Amino acid sequence: MQSTSPTNKRANRWDKALHESLLPWEPSGDQAFDTVRAGHLLNRAGFGGLPQEIKAVQALGVVGAVDALLDFPDAPVAEQSRVDVPDETMLADIPRSDSARREAIIRLQQGKAEEEATTAAQVERQRWRGASVRHIRECSRWWLDRMAYGPYPLQEKLVLFWHGHFTSSIRDDSEGSWRLWDQNELLRTHAAGNFRTFVARISRDPAMLRYLNNDQNVNLSPNENYARELMELFTLGIGDFTGANYTEDDIKQAARAFTGWTHDGDQFTFRQRLHDPGEKVVFGQSGKFGGDEIVDLLMQHHATGPHIGAKLFEFFVGVPADAEVKASLGRVLVNANYELRPLLRVILRSRAFFDAPRIGGCIKSPIQLVVSTCRLLDVELPEQRRVTSDLEKMGQVPFAPPNVKGWPGQFDGRRWINTATLLTRYNIGVALAGEAKIDLPTDADASDVADYWLTRLIPRPVDAAKRRRLASVLGSRPSQSSLLDAIKLIVSMPEYQLC
Repeated sequence: MQSTSPTNKRANRWDKALHESLLPWEPSGDQAFDTVRAGHLLNRAGFGGLPQEIKAVQALGVVGAVDALLDFPDAPVAEQSRVDVPDETMLADIPRSDSARREAIIRLQQGKAEEEATTAAQVERQRWRGASVRHIRECSRWWLDRMAYGPYPLQEKLVLFWHGHFTSSIRDDSEGSWRLWDQNELLRTHAAGNFRTFVARISRDPAMLRYLNNDQNVNLSPNENYARELMELFTLGIGDFTGANYTEDDIKQAARAFTGWTHDGDQFTFRQRLHDPGEKVVFGQSGKFGGDEIVDLLMQHHATGPHIGAKLFEFFVGVPADAEVKASLGRVLVNANYELRPLLRVILRSRAFFDAPRIGGCIKSPIQLVVSTCRLLDVELPEQRRVTSDLEKMGQVPFAPPNVKGWPGQFDGRRWINTATLLTRYNIGVALAGEAKIDLPTDADASDVADYWLTRLIPRPVDAAKRRRLASVLGSRPSQSSLLDAIKLIVSMPEYQLC
């Protein structure tokens, strides 16, 4: 009998702790790691793959491919590259701290009559808002470009996920675009790191403190907004039919622990005199808790691991996790001391992820649709005003989620689709296809060309009748014009809306 190494013994014990659907998917005779499954991995763990990229992933195998996707630096892009960052020149003379802004307004108003002083302050603040709007547009364009062409697609896919989880929005901070950019870098730094550290850092994030009013949370008048969303959305979830995961009193007590946690512009500030140092009782435990102790209590809570595991599972796999799968995901995260990479590795290698019905079973988000189309057609992103307008019509603009719950379509793709958004989705696909610059061999065969472009744009089986229709559009002697018509037809297919 073949002996089992200590490593294999640990792996076997680990596998037995996993729900069956989370066990590693293994290629077999009739279920190979083919172009369809490799393309599926690149679609869900990134923004699609060109034929050569899909072949490279196939050559790595499932384990190697997932490891390669997860191999990105836990660092902001400013540390990854000093040149690949959004342009901030429009903010050069804009004061960033609240104190500096107050001083700037006071200087402007000195020596002026009341009405003139008020007008001067309004004009200056309008200038600040204008610079902030231009900056956030630059950040949005930069981020979309990085999703499409950057070196770490899974990192950016995770940043997009966390942006819809730890939500903040320029809609509620129109003068603070740099805070939103700094938060985006925070999401990038911790995208696959330690979740406990992540929560502690997001609790100090100036954009978050402002968005959820913790900058107004003081000892004499506690503001519960951040404590509530920290429990309801960011860590525990509301609960299920077996009972709630927290009480209103838990929220009130936790809010007291976060009093004095505020910011000055883009810097976290702890104001001791505004903090409530008294004893609090949270989840039945008492102590003179501050915010960090609340984070620790949340990590000890039975609901945190399953809630976060289930949200990541649903985002990548495309279906909700049932109670048993949710519990199993929670054990993975907790047993890894809240390190996210082991959980992500389990999800992206799982049987559930590679289950046939999951492949091509998710409606692309508007951002996924735009980014992947540019990527697969090798065209540049549209100019910023146009792409922002299109994304707004489709319901997903970077840095501008509609509310603290993020985008409703992030976990239910059907929410992206209605008669208005569907027309925009088709139109933007056709418009981008019209910009593609395609080299067509002079002796190209219509059937081969149709197969190539269908496989490139929809890397999974497509009905034979649709393939024949494409070949007929291409004609017996395909031309540049007929090929562009065929590509436009592909991006107008219902299958193209799925990934």
